[in-house]
Amino acid sequence: MIYLVPSLLCILIDCNAQLRAKKYIYLPVGKFSPIFSVLTLNINKFLFCLVYSVYKPWRKTFSVLKTSFFHCSLPSILSLIPSFLSLQSFHCKNYVKHHVAVPLIFLNSNSLKFIFKNLTLLLTSLAILLIVISNTSILNPGPTKINGLKCYFQNVQGLIAFSSLGKPFPFLNQTKVSELQAHIFETSPDILIFNETWLKPTIQSDEIIPSNQYKIFRLDRSPSSHPPDPENPQKYKTNGGGVLIGVKSALNLNPKLLKHTCKAEVISIELSLPNKKKICLSTVYRVGTLGRDNFTQLKQYFSAIFASNKFAYTHIIGDFNLDSINWDRNCTSDNIHSLFLNLFNDLGLTQLVHTPTHNHNNILDLVLTDSPHMIDDLDIHEPGSSIKSDHSPITFTIKATLKVSKPTKRKILNYKKAD
Repeated sequence: MIYLVPSLLCILIDCNAQLRAKKYIYLPVGKFSPIFSVLTLNINKFLFCLVYSVYKPWRKTFSVLKTSFFHCSLPSILSLIPSFLSLQSFHCKNYVKHHVAVPLIFLNSNSLKFIFKNLTLLLTSLAILLIVISNTSILNPGPTKINGLKCYFQNVQGLIAFSSLGKPFPFLNQTKVSELQAHIFETSPDILIFNETWLKPTIQSDEIIPSNQYKIFRLDRSPSSHPPDPENPQKYKTNGGGVLIGVKSALNLNPKLLKHTCKAEVISIELSLPNKKKICLSTVYRVGTLGRDNFTQLKQYFSAIFASNKFAYTHIIGDFNLDSINWDRNCTSDNIHSLFLNLFNDLGLTQLVHTPTHNHNNILDLVLTDSPHMIDDLDIHEPGSSIKSDHSPITFTIKATLKVSKPTKRKILNYKKAD
């Protein structure tokens, strides 16, 4: 809008040609402050009405100009103020070269006196407007309702440095953590789901994701969540693994951790919708070398959840490493993979990912749901598009309408009042 100022000046010249008098006001036109570019059209209208009501002799001119005036930028209005404040901006008939001067409004000495008398009212009103505008929470308090929960899932392939993976006090991979935080800040997902976090109890969740923005549920790898596989004891890995779910704190979902025990890397939470219906959201990380024992644990775990009849919708997201399954034909030649495929069918789950999620052109990351109509906008992104990983980020939306809570007030102590 600021680029409309030259056009406005030309319009003012033409419209005031019939009102020319002996004395002129020349207005210096320069670069306007960037703060004015964010002011709204409503403020333009307010200032117009203010000036229109204060100075009656202008009404004839403004009645001609009001159509153009409402479409101009506010900086062109506010630029009048330097002329009111400094006599150096007023020039009678004489042109000053270092000013880009345009005959704007032609007033006599009595008119100028009247303007100065009412200048306090104009400046006070302007100060109040700027104070209101500077408070962004007034103009943009944020949405009070959202239609759909934006979900972001990825196998992040470790958030701690690989060199410290076996240490009891590992240090974070700051590059990946910074990339992840930047991606979360930019996209602002409602729900975060991560596999292969590699985290350990010595690392706090708020070192990765701000605790005031998301409520974090996580399960780090341990002998209870990842016991050795009797069929492949030599391929057992003590470190790595880990799963995490984060729910945005501002959402009225009342997330709760489901306390079902399972000797597998799986975690489930309960989300309560405003219509009293509940969602079960689970994430699983399954190492590809695990055999029948791991399958049995996961079968018992999810069978118990479905048997409870507590949830209207159940969604399971994770890296299952079931690369031999043809999801278009719903078939596989691998015995273990066939067991999982039959389990998904028995539970009434539909698998929604049909394009590769790994840089080896395999479908490893799955989105399973018993309510496919509740999942929308599913998208498989390029590996490394958010953080460095050989797995693709997956984004999707869970259909739901819910309110967003207002930010909680912080209690700040005033130490100056301390005894």
